[in-house]
Amino acid sequence: MDREAEQLAPVAALLEQTWSAREVRVVAADRLSGGASRMTWSLDVVVDDDRLVPLVLQRQRPGAIGTNRLELEERLLRAAAAGGVPVPAVVAAEPSGDLLGSPFLLTERVEGETIPRR
Repeated sequence: MDREAEQLAPVAALLEQTWSAREVRVVAADRLSGGASRMTWSLDVVVDDDRLVPLVLQRQRPGAIGTNRLELEERLLRAAAAGGVPVPAVVAAEPSGDLLGSPFLLTERVEGETIPRR
């Protein structure tokens, strides 16, 4: 986890800024099976030493075609939530790719199942 925590330090810093927190630590990062254009992690972060927040990080693969898809997904998730659709809340988005080398989207993690591939 040390290497992953180091790589995800920019995410923790972004969350500190987003939540106006004193400290955010990534305490678990598990790579999930993913698609062709994104890498996905299940993250557990601790905020100010007392609150555990489960998140999902979706990161565009470097060089993937259609890099604006995460920006579109962010807008769609926010619009769906505003319309009362039960979707994971968007926590933060970084469309430039400056922090991790490619754009990413952070959402709340909700329990459930993925649709299996055929």
